[in-house]
Amino acid sequence: MRHHSTKKSKPSEKQEIVGDWLNVSVLKNCPCIPNQLIIRIFILVGIFLFSNLYAQDLSKATDKKSYNVGGGVSASTVFYGVDGIENRRAPFYWQVNANLNFTVAGMSIPFSASFSQQDRAFTQPFNQIGLSPQYKSVTTHIGYRSMNFSTYTLGGITFLGLGVEVKPKDYWINGGAMWGRLQRAVAVGGRDGTIIGIPAYERWGYAAKVNLGTKKNNFDFIFFHGKDDETSVPDSLSTSEFKPGENLVWAINTKQELSKRVRFNLEYAFSAYTDDVRNQDVILESFSYYNNLGPLFTPNSTTQFNKAIKTDVTYKADKYNLKLAYRRIDPNYKTMGAPFLNNDLEDISGDIAWQMHKKKINVAVAGGLQRNNLDNSQLQEVIRLISSLNINYAVSEKLNLTMGISNFNTSSSQVQFLEIDSLKYFQVTRSANFGANYRFGKKDISQALIFNSSWQGAEDSQDNGSQVINLNVGHQLGLMKIHMTIGTSFNYNNSQFGDFNNNGYGPTVSVSKKLLKQKMNQSVAFSWLNTVSDGTRISSTSNIRATTSYRLKKKHSLNLSLIYLSQNSFQEDGKKYKEYRATLQYAYQF
Repeated sequence: MRHHSTKKSKPSEKQEIVGDWLNVSVLKNCPCIPNQLIIRIFILVGIFLFSNLYAQDLSKATDKKSYNVGGGVSASTVFYGVDGIENRRAPFYWQVNANLNFTVAGMSIPFSASFSQQDRAFTQPFNQIGLSPQYKSVTTHIGYRSMNFSTYTLGGITFLGLGVEVKPKDYWINGGAMWGRLQRAVAVGGRDGTIIGIPAYERWGYAAKVNLGTKKNNFDFIFFHGKDDETSVPDSLSTSEFKPGENLVWAINTKQELSKRVRFNLEYAFSAYTDDVRNQDVILESFSYYNNLGPLFTPNSTTQFNKAIKTDVTYKADKYNLKLAYRRIDPNYKTMGAPFLNNDLEDISGDIAWQMHKKKINVAVAGGLQRNNLDNSQLQEVIRLISSLNINYAVSEKLNLTMGISNFNTSSSQVQFLEIDSLKYFQVTRSANFGANYRFGKKDISQALIFNSSWQGAEDSQDNGSQVINLNVGHQLGLMKIHMTIGTSFNYNNSQFGDFNNNGYGPTVSVSKKLLKQKMNQSVAFSWLNTVSDGTRISSTSNIRATTSYRLKKKHSLNLSLIYLSQNSFQEDGKKYKEYRATLQYAYQF
């Protein structure tokens, strides 16, 4: 059994702030690293990299062309008010964003930051700052950054730490690595002690990726490790669903161009995930090599081993393309390097696309089969059958037609014996859409007629059915000489669910015009929607949106948006309310 001391000296306020910015004294307690070797490597690499960059190109720093600032900063405020109902958001909100790119002596340094008032009220940070200096083939990441090694290892999660990517242009080897905090500890989140988020332990992780080969033919070798700090949250708050875990993932990915027409892709990942690191360690009979990883990973009775595989083959001919894909994700497959993953599924799919009539007609047909309950541990097994057809026909330069149909067939059957009557269930969902776009007019006056329609129907084995119909017809008029555009449209919606029949209809009118030598753009839009249920008028909703944008010298821009919404109910217990929203934003582009 593992033993940990529960006594920890409370850091000072200054130490907490500095520790949040990667202070080494705070990082000593990182649970995912057996010692400080990794952080020392990152520091040495950073010192070596920057010292060489400045040593090699310091002489160029005096050249005006050797330094530059790109990107932009923006600040926005939102004012909100409502009459008749409770507020649906705060009456005032502000946010500041910055996305900059500094170029110094041939080195690119992207920088991003986000600040808002929400960080005052929530445990998880909304204020984030990070930068990614880049010089030739080397990119480093510092602060809040995101890196993507693969879908089932390190898949785009935001971390606070360090990262590096090395991608030489003419070399057959490249790679990257990261290390940092994957999530903050959350014991109680929200306002006034109300838990509105998911409790979490503080989580740290590191990963590495090595790529061998060329763009057309290559192999990726990926390693990821993450672990929760079990001392970051008091034991009294731990529950059966809220436990400190540990994760070790390795993966192999490959892309192969077998010929000019055939391409093959494969991604294979194997994950060892411990749900509770506080449980007693065990000796494995299968996957015995995990017993010899020392402090890197120690399995126990809550450790699960799962795999994920994704592969596809594509054949590209002159007039058609073929693709066959297969995917399998074991039940309970998880990785701490991705925000969310679906698991317990296996599917196979195929599609074919081709062109006809001098490439004016494009046709795409797809189909697939998916199932779950791969380990037969669920009470029910769900099978989904998917098929679709899409056609695009460019009749002429003025007229374009689109059409699509799809079918989703889902069946569920009991695979374990239970004393219940209902053993099987199925649901069929069908959809179809049709659209037409016809453009005409003269050079100074352009016009367009637009029509879109869609239908979706569903039915199941319990004789439940539903149907949704959407229709939209519109006209656009462009007056080129005065830089004005006028649009009108009419929308209709019908929804049927069993005995419930609901209709919605109403017009939309919009006008936009450019002023002051096209530096200012103004637009106003009005829409009105009536709702009728089973022949009885329920409500009417009107919406007015006005926007003004002004750009000065291509760098400064000011945007103002005003929204007014009014809902009138014709029911005795219905609510009548008016809602107002104003957004003011200033942006500066370097």
